[in-house]
Amino acid sequence: MKFNLDGYIGLLAAGAIVLNVGAQVVTKYMGRNGLHEWQDWVSPWIVSAIAMYFFSFLLVAKILSRAPLSLASPLLAGGTFILAAIGGVYFFGESISPLRWLGIVMIVIGILCVSR
Repeated sequence: MKFNLDGYIGLLAAGAIVLNVGAQVVTKYMGRNGLHEWQDWVSPWIVSAIAMYFFSFLLVAKILSRAPLSLASPLLAGGTFILAAIGGVYFFGESISPLRWLGIVMIVIGILCVSR
Protein backbone atom coordinates (compact mmCIF):
# COMPACT_ATOMS: atom_id res chain seq x y z
CA MET A 1 0.00 0.00 0.00
CA LYS A 2 1.47 3.34 -1.04
CA PHE A 3 0.54 6.13 1.32
CA ASN A 4 0.45 9.73 0.23
CA LEU A 5 0.95 12.53 2.74
CA ASP A 6 -0.62 15.12 0.47
CA GLY A 7 -3.68 16.99 1.56
CA TYR A 8 -5.31 16.46 4.92
CA ILE A 9 -2.63 14.36 6.61
CA GLY A 10 0.12 16.61 5.25
CA LEU A 11 -1.59 19.65 6.75
CA LEU A 12 -2.01 17.87 10.07
CA ALA A 13 1.68 16.92 10.02
CA ALA A 14 2.75 20.48 9.26
CA GLY A 15 0.54 21.75 12.07
CA ALA A 16 1.86 19.20 14.55
CA ILE A 17 5.47 20.06 13.67
CA VAL A 18 4.92 23.82 13.92
CA LEU A 19 3.11 23.48 17.26
CA ASN A 20 5.80 21.19 18.69
CA VAL A 21 8.63 23.49 17.64
CA GLY A 22 6.67 26.54 18.81
CA ALA A 23 6.36 24.95 22.25
CA GLN A 24 10.09 24.24 22.30
CA VAL A 25 10.96 27.81 21.31
CA VAL A 26 8.63 29.26 23.96
CA THR A 27 10.02 26.90 26.61
CA LYS A 28 13.61 27.86 25.77
CA TYR A 29 12.70 31.55 25.78
CA MET A 30 11.08 31.26 29.19
CA GLY A 31 13.79 29.00 30.57
CA ARG A 32 16.61 31.39 29.67
CA ASN A 33 15.69 33.50 32.69
CA GLY A 34 15.18 30.47 34.89
CA LEU A 35 12.08 29.11 36.51
CA HIS A 36 12.68 30.15 40.10
CA GLU A 37 9.38 31.41 41.43
CA TRP A 38 6.06 29.57 41.36
CA GLN A 39 4.68 32.36 39.18
CA ASP A 40 7.20 31.41 36.50
CA TRP A 41 5.58 27.99 36.25
CA VAL A 42 2.13 29.40 35.57
CA SER A 43 3.19 32.27 33.33
CA PRO A 44 1.42 32.75 30.00
CA TRP A 45 4.61 31.54 28.30
CA ILE A 46 4.58 28.17 30.02
CA VAL A 47 0.82 27.81 29.67
CA SER A 48 1.08 28.54 25.93
CA ALA A 49 3.89 25.99 25.55
CA ILE A 50 1.79 23.34 27.32
CA ALA A 51 -1.18 24.19 25.10
CA MET A 52 0.97 23.89 21.96
CA TYR A 53 2.33 20.52 23.10
CA PHE A 54 -1.22 19.37 23.85
CA PHE A 55 -2.59 20.34 20.44
CA SER A 56 0.48 18.91 18.73
CA PHE A 57 -0.18 15.64 20.56
CA LEU A 58 -3.79 15.60 19.36
CA LEU A 59 -2.68 16.14 15.77
CA VAL A 60 -0.05 13.40 16.06
CA ALA A 61 -2.68 11.02 17.43
CA LYS A 62 -4.91 11.79 14.45
CA ILE A 63 -2.02 11.34 12.01
CA LEU A 64 -0.97 8.03 13.52
CA SER A 65 -4.53 6.75 13.33
CA ARG A 66 -4.46 7.22 9.55
CA ALA A 67 -0.85 6.95 8.43
CA PRO A 68 1.70 4.13 8.68
CA LEU A 69 3.86 4.56 11.78
CA SER A 70 6.98 3.80 9.75
CA LEU A 71 6.26 6.85 7.59
CA ALA A 72 4.59 9.29 9.96
CA SER A 73 7.03 9.04 12.85
CA PRO A 74 10.20 9.78 10.82
CA LEU A 75 8.43 12.60 9.01
CA LEU A 76 7.25 14.21 12.25
CA ALA A 77 10.58 13.75 14.03
CA GLY A 78 12.63 14.93 11.06
CA GLY A 79 10.45 17.94 10.47
CA THR A 80 10.74 18.85 14.12
CA PHE A 81 14.57 18.51 14.06
CA ILE A 82 14.84 20.69 10.98
CA LEU A 83 12.43 23.40 12.11
CA ALA A 84 13.90 23.46 15.64
CA ALA A 85 17.38 24.06 14.22
CA ILE A 86 16.06 26.91 12.07
CA GLY A 87 14.13 28.29 15.07
CA GLY A 88 17.30 28.25 17.17
CA VAL A 89 19.10 30.31 14.55
CA TYR A 90 16.24 32.74 13.98
CA PHE A 91 15.02 33.31 17.54
CA PHE A 92 18.16 32.81 19.63
CA GLY A 93 21.05 33.58 17.27
CA GLU A 94 22.39 30.04 17.57
CA SER A 95 24.85 28.93 14.95
CA ILE A 96 24.70 25.75 12.92
CA SER A 97 28.07 24.33 11.96
CA PRO A 98 28.66 22.84 8.51
CA LEU A 99 28.60 19.38 10.08
CA ARG A 100 25.17 20.07 11.58
CA TRP A 101 23.93 21.35 8.20
CA LEU A 102 25.17 18.10 6.70
CA GLY A 103 23.21 16.21 9.34
CA ILE A 104 20.09 18.22 8.54
CA VAL A 105 20.49 17.47 4.84
CA MET A 106 20.92 13.78 5.66
CA ILE A 107 17.70 13.88 7.71
CA VAL A 108 15.86 15.41 4.75
CA ILE A 109 17.27 12.74 2.43
CA GLY A 110 16.24 10.06 4.92
CA ILE A 111 12.70 11.43 5.09
CA LEU A 112 12.52 11.42 1.29
CA CYS A 113 13.73 7.81 1.20
CA VAL A 114 11.25 6.69 3.84
CA SER A 115 8.37 8.40 2.06
CA ARG A 116 8.92 6.45 -1.19
